[in-house]
Amino acid sequence: MLRVSDLKVVKSNKSILDGISFTLNPGDRMILSGESGSGKSTLIRSLLLFESLIAGEIRWQDELVVSRNVQEYRKHFVYVGQRPPAFDGSVSDYIQLPYSFRFNCSEMPSEQKIYDALSRFDLSEDVLNQSYSALSGGEQQRVTLIQGLLLDRPVLLLDEVTSSLDPANVNRVVDSILEDTKQIVISVSHQDRWQKAGVLSYAIREGKLIPKGSE
Repeated sequence: MLRVSDLKVVKSNKSILDGISFTLNPGDRMILSGESGSGKSTLIRSLLLFESLIAGEIRWQDELVVSRNVQEYRKHFVYVGQRPPAFDGSVSDYIQLPYSFRFNCSEMPSEQKIYDALSRFDLSEDVLNQSYSALSGGEQQRVTLIQGLLLDRPVLLLDEVTSSLDPANVNRVVDSILEDTKQIVISVSHQDRWQKAGVLSYAIREGKLIPKGSE
């Protein structure tokens, strides 16, 4: 369970988030929308404590997240941003990169699991031998999502990850993410496909979290 209480973030004397509170249990999905600069990405970063909180608290499994346990807390999350990172190597090397870190090394997915993930995202097995940098932006984004999903963390944070995808691939991505009924998903997105899936939809306006339909 992820519980956020009265979160407040201020930047340059301007309140970006003010009194944000919510509780998410395994299987819950929250979709965030709002105008540019409204604080959507700031909220995503705040959940990982990459933003300085003026007030409020975050609890994971009823344990308060503080500096002494923040690194352990972050291991439960996967973050995927709007723009795929640069990488010099093959697609296979890129997918396997997280498992070069000590705390992931025992979790390497099987070849079949990787092949299945590629198929769900309409990518052939041959792409593994291609240079990651030679892929199109949309292909890099799908590969980055595959990399994140294969880590199989309890919480998935997505920041406009489908903005560079065509409608068919948007549907593939959303459908694949929604297949996991145990994962908490928080996604910044304006795609209608999420709303059609019956997820929790909120907008951020003037620093407040507002249920969609009640603005």
